[in-house]
Amino acid sequence: MNIEWLIPIVLSVIAIILLLALLRVKSKNRALEEKETREKYNEVRGTKDKIETPKGSLESLNKLARNFFKNYLHTKSELNYLEISELLDKKNEPALADFCKKMEYYLYSGKEITKVEALEMVNNFILLTKNKKF
Repeated sequence: MNIEWLIPIVLSVIAIILLLALLRVKSKNRALEEKETREKYNEVRGTKDKIETPKGSLESLNKLARNFFKNYLHTKSELNYLEISELLDKKNEPALADFCKKMEYYLYSGKEITKVEALEMVNNFILLTKNKKF
């Protein structure tokens, strides 16, 4: 009995099964990423609503922003904001680069950040990263 015609059919079925499995895994990963993004935004909004100490709020924003830039730029977390800003300039993201320069200033200039400035930084971060992947 000649079964040569059966081999392409079996291979096609296997390929379809593998493709469906891959699509399902990608779908689950996308849903997980979206959930994590929502949780991170809720964390930022929670920080925004509880600004009692602007410095504490800035430190919380710093942790979140560093995590965002690490993932967004696929870099090491050891980069400082000026280095991140340079990478963003190369990526043609001037608004995010400006945000990084402001973060650098508020964190290391020694100037005390006000509640209004902290709120502005949090709102700016939310606005700039709203459509970007974490």
